Amino acid sequence: MNNMSTGLLNSLMNAQSQTVTPSGQQMQVVMIPSRIFFKDPATAEIYTIGNMDGLKDDILQHGLRQPLEVIPVEGEPNRYMLISGHRRWAACGILSACGESRFDALPCLIRESHGKLDDRIALITANATARDLTDGERLAQYEALKDALTKKKAAGQLEGKVRDEVCRILGLSTGAAARLNVIAFCENEVIKERLKAGEIGLME
Repeated sequence: MNNMSTGLLNSLMNAQSQTVTPSGQQMQVVMIPSRIFFKDPATAEIYTIGNMDGLKDDILQHGLRQPLEVIPVEGEPNRYMLISGHRRWAACGILSACGESRFDALPCLIRESHGKLDDRIALITANATARDLTDGERLAQYEALKDALTKKKAAGQLEGKVRDEVCRILGLSTGAAARLNVIAFCENEVIKERLKAGEIGLME
């Protein structure tokens, strides 16, 4: 591990917590045992973990250079739901199981929960630009975000159009959003399954 990575890890481990304010929101960075993390089952319906050999080797050599992002699980003290960093968490879990005890606890940003729908939107927002997505993941991400925003709109918690908010969060043009919408509402489930399996692409 290089000196910069070692210094970051040590500073995180020596502090019980510290306050940071990304985007004006107050959050804490703390070391949390990875075994108490909870992965929202819906996450697996949107994103895949994929091959982690390269990521695992990078973390082993350089350390975890970016904290995970978590939200406390309501009604379950000392338990957290992952919002961002699922692949890093999985890679560190493999390293920990192989005897690398320095990855038994991981640096995390603790966000405040704002309810199930907003937490789902936060998860998608955090992952939309943080990873290279397959076309299948793009479709599943679009469907999940549109569903959450449509429910917020129906509850009077969203101003403006759902479509515009989807485009803003995912960084989509109106044309790309329209293409995803056509596929999402396609009655031919075989097409969607082939897309999610990587057998065809969005342009096909």
